[in-house]
Amino acid sequence: MSAVSRQFEFALPGLTLSCGAGLERVIVRGHHEGPAEDATAFAARVDLHPADPGPESLVRRDAHAVAAVPSLRTGSLPDDIPTVLCVHALTADSRVGGPGGWWSDRVGPGRPIDTRLVRVLCMNNLGSCYGTTGPADAGFPRLRDAKDRWPAPSDGFHKGRFSRPADELPAPITTWDQARVLLAALDALGIHTVDVLVGGSVGGMVALALAALAPERFPAIVPIATLDHATPWIIGWNHIARQVLSEALARGEDGTDALRFARQLAHMTYRSNAGLMARHGRAQVGTDAWSANAPYRVQSYLTHQGDKLVRRFDPRSYLSQLDAMDHHDLATPPPPPDPHETWTRPPGPWPGLARITGRVDAVAIDTDELFFAQDLHAMVVRHRAHGGVGHWSLIRSAHGHDAFLMPSATLDDTLHGAIQRLDPERFP
Repeated sequence: MSAVSRQFEFALPGLTLSCGAGLERVIVRGHHEGPAEDATAFAARVDLHPADPGPESLVRRDAHAVAAVPSLRTGSLPDDIPTVLCVHALTADSRVGGPGGWWSDRVGPGRPIDTRLVRVLCMNNLGSCYGTTGPADAGFPRLRDAKDRWPAPSDGFHKGRFSRPADELPAPITTWDQARVLLAALDALGIHTVDVLVGGSVGGMVALALAALAPERFPAIVPIATLDHATPWIIGWNHIARQVLSEALARGEDGTDALRFARQLAHMTYRSNAGLMARHGRAQVGTDAWSANAPYRVQSYLTHQGDKLVRRFDPRSYLSQLDAMDHHDLATPPPPPDPHETWTRPPGPWPGLARITGRVDAVAIDTDELFFAQDLHAMVVRHRAHGGVGHWSLIRSAHGHDAFLMPSATLDDTLHGAIQRLDPERFP
């Protein structure tokens, strides 16, 4: 069997965000990869992007471009092909497999997620800048449009600290909002059951929110290097980056320099001391002997990471992703669903993590200095205490949080195992 991959986009109805601000129209851009027969059926329903933009191509739509994106056409997808939904991390895009894909060593023919046998979907997260609606697009609500419902605007913007915050800063979003968009996209595609739901880092947060919104639709979840809530450690690091970005935007700057700094700061949380020592040590650039004028290699490396991001990411979108990350907490109830949404909130107190009924195969990283391994293990223990089926495995790596993007037999085995349990004969 062969596999086919393609980029797509379509429009959905509007959405009332958790903060009370409204989106009039939501555009979703995504990546589909699967067996040839599935690709044929998929192409009959979804307009392909007319000129494939390639991975990590920043999108900023004016009002005309927002209105021009079509809705889905009628039709159905083969229901005998299992669906694997991958949710991407903070600044990644929807291209999970294929050339330039952020997980191309794990998603594709003959790989742990074998696209000759399963349908793989990955859709750009709400609030980002790679095709799904975000603050780089015309019409995205600003902070002034929030209705002072949960979550309240953070960092004292509403206290008059800056002169023009409401005009410059995007309305906050949450992982509930991002999960609701993904669920609406699945509804539009006619996919009721996602056989395996996978997400790493912030993508794992969104995946857990999805599984809590509609637990009956996600029987198997693989959350990687993530948690069911943002810890004070995570919020604290994001707070520093947010202040730098917000002050620059409130002063009327384009935010490029602030984003460069924010990325360097964040990148230190994605790596570990052991990994940086192995890769860079105390070496300096351009000299074998110590020099007071030569930068250390790790400094040059961080500068490079900041420069790379400003070429491909929007500062307001970065703020939106930080907001979603900070506000993530399965114990805090989602907002009421809009009339066109298919999920429902149960009566009585919101159950939080206990709302998830699918099997959870969590994967932690022993050197992760952002989502600590012991916290992920504690989440699995709590899931089991609620009567859920939960398992935990540990990637041993010197490279810290970003190890889930690197080769790992532990992670490959977990992904393959989640798919194999669907049908051991079909997925040996």
